[in-house]
Amino acid sequence: MNLLKSAGRLLLLLVIFMIGCGLIWHIGNNLFPRKQEPVASAPQEKVEQAAKVPEPPPVPPKALEGVLPDGNTTRMVRTARGRFITTEPILFNSGDSTLREASIPKLDKIAAFLIQNPEITLEIIGHTDNLGPEPVNQKVSAERAAIVMNYLASRGVDPSRLRSKGMGSLDPIESNDTQLGRQANRRIEFLVDEGAAAGRQ
Repeated sequence: MNLLKSAGRLLLLLVIFMIGCGLIWHIGNNLFPRKQEPVASAPQEKVEQAAKVPEPPPVPPKALEGVLPDGNTTRMVRTARGRFITTEPILFNSGDSTLREASIPKLDKIAAFLIQNPEITLEIIGHTDNLGPEPVNQKVSAERAAIVMNYLASRGVDPSRLRSKGMGSLDPIESNDTQLGRQANRRIEFLVDEGAAAGRQ
């Protein structure tokens, strides 16, 4: 019985002690409030310097100088050899200078572009694969270029803005060891005549 009374007194003293501590802490906070530390911020000088950093230059677009009406398959690009109008290939059968039917729409787009841009003068260059003797290849490539030139003129392009030449098999873009490579080499290139354009200025 005495043990229970002693335990009760201890518990009561403990509760009173905790309440007292809480009151003291509360009164102390009200009398002596803690200073709130300011949030760290960048010095004004650094902020101003950051604002003066120039934006990176925009990524330059691809080296396109002109786009034909289709917007995708035919365009004008500058290379180390000069400025070319590029299009889907104007292809020929081996040893033949007859235009394939599939090439007609491609040439029509080039004709439309030339009519819209009368300052452009073209050199039309014919190429062949390496099958057959080179004199024959030279003749066939020249015929191919002339046929393309005549077709563009028939579509309304001023013939004085066009000239043609054949390169034979001297300037391949693919290996002549495969059928696909030889087909790619039987091609027409459209080189912008920069000298003619400069002479008209």
